Amino acid sequence: MTIRTAVLRLLPLWAVLSSLLLGMVFVLLAGGHPIEAYEDLLRGALADVFGFATTLVKTTPLLFAGLGVAVALRAGLINIGAEGQIYLGGLGAALAGLYVR
Repeated sequence: MTIRTAVLRLLPLWAVLSSLLLGMVFVLLAGGHPIEAYEDLLRGALADVFGFATTLVKTTPLLFAGLGVAVALRAGLINIGAEGQIYLGGLGAALAGLYVR
């Protein structure tokens, strides 16, 4: 394994760890306790059925937007309009539901 492949494999881990650290810094600057904040975050999102369902509802559009951008990048194109595509897709689905009998 070369150094380049090792760095590429560790890059996602580095991104997660650095974002957690940066979040801790912001919580500390706001006067809170970072560990308690992350515990509350996980407890609210995953502890009960309602929290988990809400998490799924909120993340589904983000997953579809990411998938759309990934498909475009795989095709060699740059896609910067994911949010607008979600809105127009919702409008199209609503109109299709309105006019299809």
